[in-house]
Amino acid sequence: MAALYDFRFSVRRAEFNGGMVTTMYGKTSDVYREECARLSYADAKVRLAALSAAEPRSHQAALAMKYREDRCPPGFKKATNRINFNAEQAAAA
Repeated sequence: MAALYDFRFSVRRAEFNGGMVTTMYGKTSDVYREECARLSYADAKVRLAALSAAEPRSHQAALAMKYREDRCPPGFKKATNRINFNAEQAAAA
């Protein structure tokens, strides 16, 4: 059985401009979805992709440890645990 960790998933409004991504913080309207779950790291990455795919607006989906002091799975700190989705770019394709 794979080790389980407490993860936090968040899908926030993002703006794309000139190759840069700005993730919005501060307002509750900027948070499209937020949840926590106890999963293996592999299952958490699958869940992150599913949450991102379910949101049609431009966003950044991010995976983090639920608490700062939680131990991280091997490779977590070196991996990119974010998915950027630009709705305008996707519509043009």
